[in-house]
Order: sequence, then C-alpha cells, then structure tokens
Amino acid sequence: ANSLLVERPLPGVAVVTLNRPAQLNALNEELTVALARTFETLSADKTLRAVILTGAGKAFCAGVDLNAPLNGVQQASEEEAALRDNPVHHMSRVPVPIIAAVNGHCITGGFELALACDILVGSTKASFCDTHVKFGLAPCWGLSQKLPRLIGPSRAALLSYSAGKLDAGTAKDWGLLAHVFPPEQLMEEALKIAGAIATNDARMVRKYKKVLAAGFRVSLGEGLKQEREVAKKHYAAMQEKLGAGWKSKL
Repeated sequence: ANSLLVERPLPGVAVVTLNRPAQLNALNEELTVALARTFETLSADKTLRAVILTGAGKAFCAGVDLNAPLNGVQQASEEEAALRDNPVHHMSRVPVPIIAAVNGHCITGGFELALACDILVGSTKASFCDTHVKFGLAPCWGLSQKLPRLIGPSRAALLSYSAGKLDAGTAKDWGLLAHVFPPEQLMEEALKIAGAIATNDARMVRKYKKVLAAGFRVSLGEGLKQEREVAKKHYAAMQEKLGAGWKSKL
C-alpha cells in the first residue's frame, strides 16, 4: 500500500493523508521523501486553492520511525540536495493555505509537520507531544521557533522540556488549534474550511499567505512594511487594469 495518499475531493482542494496506520503514521524515509515530492508538486499547481494534511487511523503522525530513523544531518541541512527531501521545506513553498486536520497523536516530527501548516484543527482525540528531549533528538523542522510564537514561550518550554502531553481542549485554549470537532466530523469540517478558502479570490489568498508568512519571520515593523508593499502593488495593478472605476471594486 502507498504510504501517502493524495485525493482531490473538491475543485482546487487536495487532501494529503499519511498512510502508515499500523505504525501510527511514523515517518520513515519512504514516507518523508513522498511527502517532500508531493508538496513540491503541489507548490507548482496553479489550480490549487487549499490543502488538507491528515493521518490514516488513530494517529496524525507519531514522529520519526525509530526503527528506521531519518538522517538528521540531512534533514537539518540547508544544502540544496538535502532540502529536496525535506517535506517542511516544500510545505513552506506551497503558496496556498495548508490545513492540518489532527485526528489523533501528533508527536515530535509529526508535531513539526502540523506546525508547518497554516491552520490547525483537531478532533477531540487529538493530542500533542514533543519528545525530542526524551530521546536526545534535536528539532530541525521548526518546532523550537514556531511553538513559542503560537502558544507563548512559557507554555512551549513546559511542553518541550517535560515531553508532556497536550490534549485537544487545552491546545484550543492555548491557541494552537483553531477548532476542535468530534472525530467523525473532523474531515467534513476541514473540507468546509478548505472549500470556503477555495471560493475566495485565488490571487489574493496567495498574496495574503505570502504576507502572513513573511510577517511571522520578521519584526512587527518590518511585517507592516511588507504588508504595505504588497497592498501598494496590488492596488496599483488594480488601478491600471480598471482605470477610473477601480475604487468601485473596493
């Protein structure tokens, strides 16, 4: 069976499913490379409007498969050859929103995959855990930098230093999950979100994502500057296209 499934349930919407349920969708080399290739392909798809990432069975992703561990040096490298097999690198280049539909255990490397998404929703069975310190592993897909920005440094420190578990309700209270749904409704609700995104102005969604992503990486002042630059270019193009009537489109 394929370790990764890609479906198109709605126009412009791709659903990517980690498909090693017996291994709790743990990441071996085959699945990791398949993820990298899939997101590399999706990033070039001009018809794409939104992506949903989820896991088959009772887990979203249990992290790296310790029976077939990944090459940590390669995954941490910024060399072009190494980045080719780095799924989070390719996820960062997808120009449309990625929704993580966290259906169960979301652990360490799986947690990092979820944090590479733009919107996180979960079922009541979702749980998060960062076990890097437990196994003497170093995060290299962004967890140490993204998690404190999302839930605050103290809460992130608590999770990462203790390797403790975070349940779905607390994850929502802390701002990690946007919504929590009953398990049987999770994919239906994720598809509703993706469908709503797909009905909006495709170019503006892509521009908006670019600005949001840029602002996440820089200071507030620099982020505001980048927002203004995108807006100026957007409205200048609109004015050039529509002439004197461009304001009626606002």
